Amino acid sequence: MMSRTIAIYPQVEKDVQGIYRYIAANDRDRAITFFDAVRETFADLARMPGLGQVYESGENDLVNLHRWFVKGFKTYLIFYLFDDVSITIVRVIDGRRDLTEILNEL
Repeated sequence: MMSRTIAIYPQVEKDVQGIYRYIAANDRDRAITFFDAVRETFADLARMPGLGQVYESGENDLVNLHRWFVKGFKTYLIFYLFDDVSITIVRVIDGRRDLTEILNEL
């Protein structure tokens, strides 16, 4: 099975760092596990982008935006686009937030 190249929007680094700091405030080991899980999930999605489902907010311009959860952290969602050769990670967001508002900023 072919693995796609992974591109990451600049905001993703800020997303992951913010979530890491939030988790680390209570449990540093769990935060490290989160960071590792994000990287592992990105790699999984590069191999099998069809894991996720299409996210339809009806308001943003990103056609075929998909979402999938961070492995072991189902509250945190990865939003991404893909084609035959690449996957582009758009955001990593706490699913309890207002997703439509956040994604409309893209």
